[in-house]
Amino acid sequence: MTIDYRSPLAKAQKQSSVQNILTWVNSVTALGTEASSSINVKETAKFIGETLGVPNHLIQNEIFPISDIVEDVSVEE
Repeated sequence: MTIDYRSPLAKAQKQSSVQNILTWVNSVTALGTEASSSINVKETAKFIGETLGVPNHLIQNEIFPISDIVEDVSVEE
C-alpha cells in the first residue's frame, strides 16, 4: 500500500494551478473557435485530473475528437 500525503500548502498550490488553467481555458474559448483550437483538450483534462488526484483508471487515454464529446448548441432567435 502506498500513502500519498500532500500538505495543505501543496494542495492549495495545486488548486491554484487548476484554477489558473480553467480561467485560461474559459478566456481562450471566449475568443472563438479559431482560438479554441489552440487548446489541447485531452492533455488539459488529463493534467487537471492528475493534479486533483483523480485515480489513473478514471482518466481515459484514448483520443476522441471534441465534436464527439460536445454537442452543438444552437441559439434560436
